[in-house]
Amino acid sequence: MSNATNFFERQDDARRNTSWLVALFAVAVVLVILALSVPLFVNGRVQEGLVVGGVVGVVVLLASGFRLLQLRGGGRVVAEGLGGRVLPASTRDPAERRLLNVVEEMALASGIPAPPVYVMDDEMQINAFAAGLRPEDAVLGFTEGCMRRLPRDELQGVVAHEFSHIKHGDMRLNIRLMGLIFGLMALVYLGWTIIRIGFHSAAMARKKEDAGGLALVLPGLALVVVGGVGAFFGSLLKAMVSRQREYLADASAVQYTRNPAGIANALRRLGGVGSSVKHKNAAESSHMFFGRGVSSLFATHPPIEKRVKAIDPGGQWTTGKLPSEPEITLESRGVQSVPTSNAAGFVGHAAVAAAQATTVRVQDAVGDAADDLLGAVASVFAILALEDEDPPDVPLQALADRGLQQVAAEASRLLPRMSRLQVDDRLPFLEHALPVMAGLSESQYHRIREAILAMIERDGGVTLLEAATGRMLIGRLDRRFRGHTDPKRNRSSAQLRGPINVLLRGLAEAGHPGDRTALSTLSKQQSAQLGFGFEVEGPAPGVRELDAALARLSRLEPEASARLGELAVVFVEADGVVQVEERELLALVGSALDLSIKPTLDSGAG
Repeated sequence: MSNATNFFERQDDARRNTSWLVALFAVAVVLVILALSVPLFVNGRVQEGLVVGGVVGVVVLLASGFRLLQLRGGGRVVAEGLGGRVLPASTRDPAERRLLNVVEEMALASGIPAPPVYVMDDEMQINAFAAGLRPEDAVLGFTEGCMRRLPRDELQGVVAHEFSHIKHGDMRLNIRLMGLIFGLMALVYLGWTIIRIGFHSAAMARKKEDAGGLALVLPGLALVVVGGVGAFFGSLLKAMVSRQREYLADASAVQYTRNPAGIANALRRLGGVGSSVKHKNAAESSHMFFGRGVSSLFATHPPIEKRVKAIDPGGQWTTGKLPSEPEITLESRGVQSVPTSNAAGFVGHAAVAAAQATTVRVQDAVGDAADDLLGAVASVFAILALEDEDPPDVPLQALADRGLQQVAAEASRLLPRMSRLQVDDRLPFLEHALPVMAGLSESQYHRIREAILAMIERDGGVTLLEAATGRMLIGRLDRRFRGHTDPKRNRSSAQLRGPINVLLRGLAEAGHPGDRTALSTLSKQQSAQLGFGFEVEGPAPGVRELDAALARLSRLEPEASARLGELAVVFVEADGVVQVEERELLALVGSALDLSIKPTLDSGAG
């Protein structure tokens, strides 16, 4: 059995185990409610049993909802609460620059927006974390020891591990479980309150020889016992879920990098050096970290030995043969060569190497153009101006006329640098620049957003790159600044057959313009996946028609949406060549459907 198959099986096992554990968690909550109401049913007090069950359920739900609201702060709040310092894109420290490069490369390779990076200074042991409910508000955090003590391939493995947590929504899952546990603990607090009231009432009634107050003690004690037992097993199940997600993240790190030695050696080094974090808030956030030195039933991470064994079954656990800690230089860009695999779904060595090459090309072409907020905003306008049908100074003058003279002047200054970007590097650069715009104030963002959309529409035509920019802007930044809520994703593929056909015809036409034979072949191959036939007749859809179809497809059920994303990659790669237009179209699809999709082939590669 190949390594590729092994890692996909381990990912499936981890997901399957997580599903079982979450189901058990739900069963535990139901059993708590039944434990408090069934005794009343047995004694014939059906009405009272229903009332008790309903009240207990409402208490758990209200308390859980309250706790979820408390925990909904973005990843930035968590990182700063742990003493993290955000790394500026303009840093010239070699270790910090190398870390940002690795994060950028992994973002390009995985299709996930590059999140802000925080470093916990003076924490010299090796650890890292991902925090945030969504990719749009996620951050990555690293101890200074992790940043400075790991060789590049091991650091790459750690970064890939944390990207997996973001991609698979592990933090969102964990926070929901924390909310339910808090709801169960609320029963304990309520029980103790009832007990105290009961004893107080009994003391007050003693003079009247009335023991009625003691009648409250027994139900209060039942709440304490049942709620406490429920919270205990809930915490146990939450820890088990967390351990399964760590196995999944380790396997995904290998999928992303195709380098098992990187993540395995990082774990071995962690076992030798240690992973403890000194900050006073570290214990509360222990479930988020890459490594943890606690071994117990409630440990949120599996033993390091087991994690290494899962990644490298034939390897040794010993930490004594690891390479020495690196002397870090900015030129350290290499990737360890490993056997390749054609297994579908692997980001792989080739994709990571291509992402590294793209990062180098972009940095060589534009330098530090987008390292600060003004530069990032101006760079976006400069690239959009280059996409305009008119000479770039025309749309930039329109930008100045909107009252954004400083941005327009900076964009004009950056035009020569942006012109040096290869056409297929413009999209990766925009993917880097857009998240930097999260540093805008709310009022600034609204003005910039309107100006970007106006520049896209200014010449009456919309290119794929312009459409993808608009979608990325709305998808990644509107949630932060506009309280944007996602549409209900409850439509099946059959219900959205029309827009799916528009999208797939556009994808097929992008790679095989006018080739009806190729379209027919793709139709036969993919109809089983879709559940209906793919219509090959009709003109190639324009960008506006594609964008309108994707707006409707944003309501597609999550599973159907993921399947459609996979089909989009199949259509783009069907001829073994990925053109720039196809890559831009995939970016448009990914932004609209909230998917992390990337072709496994490089642009123009066969």
